[in-house]
Amino acid sequence: ERGFRVVDLPGRWVVNPTMMDEENDVADVSTPKSSANLLPFHAFNCVIKTVGPTKQQYVPTSPLEIQIMPTTASVPMLKWQVPMSVEFQSQLSWPNPNPSTAETTAGSLEENTAYTWQPPRRIAVVYFSGEGPQDSQRIPEARKRLYESVAQKSQWKIKFQDDRPVFTFWKNAFKGCYTEQGLGMAVYEWRPSGSSLAGNQIGMELEMERTGETQRY
Repeated sequence: ERGFRVVDLPGRWVVNPTMMDEENDVADVSTPKSSANLLPFHAFNCVIKTVGPTKQQYVPTSPLEIQIMPTTASVPMLKWQVPMSVEFQSQLSWPNPNPSTAETTAGSLEENTAYTWQPPRRIAVVYFSGEGPQDSQRIPEARKRLYESVAQKSQWKIKFQDDRPVFTFWKNAFKGCYTEQGLGMAVYEWRPSGSSLAGNQIGMELEMERTGETQRY
């Protein structure tokens, strides 16, 4: 991972599916499981036809933002944010984000999908060469290094929620595909793991107190 940079993100609308993560097998702690890397079935509210005489045009958006949030349960809450396309947002009304055919995921305690407004945010970001947020071996160390690096810079104030830093993960190889009916497909580009070409990023939210140009450290 390289040095962090601070970016100011504008507010935006996102499709925001949530669910509880998978239970891990206590007999096999060497291979922890997580559903964080892929969008769940209930995130989609339509189907896109990509072949044949009635194939549809769609608009891709990126990246996929993922948060793994601690809970009082034995598993964390997973929260995805898929940026909505401008074309979809420009409609006078939006279809229900919860499909009537939502599939209950085995082991899930809660499933929901909503349209959510993300207010402007200030984020400290570092590139991450791992495959995804389920990388339980490397993610904690990368977060720790990011936290320590930002804490050394007195001009940035780290944002806390429930006494914890607010971390997030961006999966840049992901594309969410929209038609006027909504989010209908996800495309995951292959990228080599273990290098900067993986294109993923870890972010940590900062307070919006300081203004100025984006800086790199």
